[in-house]
Amino acid sequence: IVIPTSHPGAPGELGDLPLEPTGSPAVLDVGDHAHRMARAKPMLRLHPDLVAAWPDSLAAKPAALALLDDLESKYEQDPTEVARGVSELLEKLATANGLCDRWDWLPKTAQELNDELSSSNKLGRQVSLIGKESLVIASRKRIRDADAVNSETSDGESSFSDEDDSSASGFSHRNGSPVRLSDHLSGVEDYARRHATGCGLPDELVNAIACAGLLHDLGKVDPRFQSLLRGGSTWVSGEMLAKSSEMPQTRTARDRARRAAEYPSGGRHELLSIRLAESAPEILPEDQHLRDLVLHLVASHHGHCRPFAPVVEDDMELSFDYELRGHRMHWNGPTKLERLDSGVADRFWRLTRRYGWWGLAWIEALLRLADWRRSEWEESHDVGK
Repeated sequence: IVIPTSHPGAPGELGDLPLEPTGSPAVLDVGDHAHRMARAKPMLRLHPDLVAAWPDSLAAKPAALALLDDLESKYEQDPTEVARGVSELLEKLATANGLCDRWDWLPKTAQELNDELSSSNKLGRQVSLIGKESLVIASRKRIRDADAVNSETSDGESSFSDEDDSSASGFSHRNGSPVRLSDHLSGVEDYARRHATGCGLPDELVNAIACAGLLHDLGKVDPRFQSLLRGGSTWVSGEMLAKSSEMPQTRTARDRARRAAEYPSGGRHELLSIRLAESAPEILPEDQHLRDLVLHLVASHHGHCRPFAPVVEDDMELSFDYELRGHRMHWNGPTKLERLDSGVADRFWRLTRRYGWWGLAWIEALLRLADWRRSEWEESHDVGK
């Protein structure tokens, strides 16, 4: 049941929404603030309804509303003038002060976006016109002090994420011991099983989600990925790793290590995980629906393959082998899962029809959170020692 926020009963009667200091209902849309916190990237959406929710004490509020007035016509007549207006607005927002805690993210976001926005006042990838009356200003760069952004949460919860390979396969500190792949797979399997069981799911779904936890990171056996986990060193030996403090954390270091390891740009270990799992059908559920679910959970555990797999240009014909609990797995060459006929997208739609939009996303969350919680535990307990 979807109920619009404009419904007479919302929000007071249909949910617990705290009031602003003025006594008016709090702002429902916190997307920009959440985007900055979760992804360490600033973004600002300018729409009349969103701007109207800004504090009245904000001096830049009238300027923002004026910018959006008849926006489509302004853009058609002179896009550079609109871009100039965006720059001026960001400068005003960046100097705002005296805002309550709920709005202190706004001037920070404006300053970060203003620093990045081109001085040429041309609308590029950072600024997009959406519809007739909305602008989106989105950064392509992570905030420099991303740790400080993530630590802004007030409830003390960890900010671990899996935005990219550096955060999903590295440690936030530099003295952690490497985590063996076999240990990580078993650990995520256990967490996933506990999550699914705790949610009261039937046994066949519990087992499928646990199976996905066991298989989710198989693709890290790629020797080039193992090299990345060792800072780009091509002299890879020893046990397969899942995580390491040597995983490069900055874009420059990642690019340098990736080139040294000959790992493809945009490479995704979860795609190879699918191919390796498919090569050992006996480890997957016998039921076709559950088999689909396991493979989709493996494919989507970092947010991709919903429905399309990312395009990865990989010309190397490498051979990949791994043995897991007596099951031999093998794949040769690129995964080619970005192809429309790979089955990835078809599988997503079959599962969406079976479990529903929110049902499938909920099941995905059980595995993703299991991966996060296990990773947090590994980092805090230094399990490699």
